[in-house]
This record gives sequence, C-alpha cells and structure tokens, in this order.
Amino acid sequence: MNVTVNELSLGDPQAYSLLFDRLFEPLYRYAFTFLKSEDDAKEMTQRAFCKLWDMKDTIKIALSVDAYMYRMVHNDCLNLLQQRQRQLEHNYEYMLSRGLETPESSRSAEYSDLQKAMERALDKLPPKCREVFVLNRFHLLSNASIAERMEISVNTVENHMSKALRIMRLELKDFVSLSIVLSLLK
Repeated sequence: MNVTVNELSLGDPQAYSLLFDRLFEPLYRYAFTFLKSEDDAKEMTQRAFCKLWDMKDTIKIALSVDAYMYRMVHNDCLNLLQQRQRQLEHNYEYMLSRGLETPESSRSAEYSDLQKAMERALDKLPPKCREVFVLNRFHLLSNASIAERMEISVNTVENHMSKALRIMRLELKDFVSLSIVLSLLK
C-alpha cells in the first residue's frame, strides 16, 4: 500500500509505520552502496525517516513519497561523504603541520612512524591503484573525475579504491588505535 503525502502531513502514525516497514530495507541498501558501512547506512536511513516526521507540518512532495525518501537518503549520503573528505583533508594537513612544528615531541615521533608506515603502504600499491587512491584521498577528486582524468571507467576506479583500501588497512593495522588512520581509511 502506498502512503500519500496527505497521510504524512496529517502525522498518521500508521502511514509512517507502513512507509517505514516498506522502505527501510531498500533505502538502507541504497545508502550502503554509497557509504560501504552498515552502521552509517542505517543511520542515514533512520535520519531520513526522522526528518520526514519532523517536516510533517510543512512537507511538500512533488513526486512520490518513495522518490522523495530516496532523494533525501541520496543527499544525506553525499553530504556525509563530502564531510568526511573535508575531515580527511583537515586531518592530513594537521598531521603535516604537527610533524613540522614539533619535531622533538612524542607526537612528532608517532606522526613520523605513521607517515613512514603510510609511505610504505602506498609503495605497496600497484601504480594505477596508488594514483587512484592519492587522487581520491589526498586531492579529494570524485570517482567520476578520476575516471575522466585517467581515461578509465568509474567501475575501474572503484575497483582500484577497494583494492587500495584493503591493502592500506592491512599495512596500517598497527596504527588502528590512532583515530587519524581510521578517518583516513573510511
């Protein structure tokens, strides 16, 4: 049974329950295709339903409720990925600045060890895989931009990134306790 915009705007709990039961799993799978994390995908999906409920008094849906929900999850996932990219860039710049500012400190030694480990891990990546990883993680290019720049398909870019992340996680497993590594490899 399809839920109408009118039922949602009236705050009908049964309509929301039906919508949740019908759409949660497909929206979750859709979010997972972007985020590659079960927890993040569940959070984005739950957030979409909460936002829909919060907006019930002012909701304006031009197409279908389903399309609206998919668009909301899509936008939230993209926003989260952009936020992570900005955080990654900030963390990387912070790592560089801390390493240069305090060469005698223990943080600098940790940074130096991490930097060396990252360089070794990057060296273990096949050349094309390394190029894709660096363009994505350090230059913050999208998969489509990388594909265009390297004249390869987006699917090939995604395969290179998956391989790079697998290798980087394996090579940097000793640094797992450092939150910076975790944010680099999400």
